[in-house]
Amino acid sequence: IHSTKTRFGNLEFRKWNERLVRRGATIIDAILQCHEDTMTNTNVGYLNVQEASEIGYRAATTNEAASDNPNDDDSDSSDNVKRRNVKVELCAYWNASFGHAIRIDYGTGHECSFFVFLYVLFRVGCFTTAPPPPPSSCQTTEMAAPLNLETLFQPVALSIVHAYLSVTRGIQTKY
Repeated sequence: IHSTKTRFGNLEFRKWNERLVRRGATIIDAILQCHEDTMTNTNVGYLNVQEASEIGYRAATTNEAASDNPNDDDSDSSDNVKRRNVKVELCAYWNASFGHAIRIDYGTGHECSFFVFLYVLFRVGCFTTAPPPPPSSCQTTEMAAPLNLETLFQPVALSIVHAYLSVTRGIQTKY
């Protein structure tokens, strides 16, 4: 994307943001699918950071959106409705995490959206320190049991938040 600077920012940021929003559902699907695969299939085991990063990168760089509408799941089973609701919520926070396309700005409200995005992932059980239960004991619940925040804070802060701040700093510098 080429630079088209204006007094209030680079208008090309709108194209960047539009791509982010268009690909957001695919990225969210990849995150949720990795989590579901890990929790329901003991043969998969935990994905390491490199594997998860590669899956996320493929989702983020594809030109095809998983769906323009996070509500596009045809099945009305209880699990699909819950997953669809989580996806809608995650997409809203994800899309608000990297700046505002109309105002071409970025601030603490956008950072807060990203932290809420991480919190929702935490509440559905994407961040865990315990091995997944065997498939026979999996029970569908709205939210995972609370985990020790101290145990989870350091790796999340050192990896995910650091990467997020690196991306947003790059966006601010470029646009």
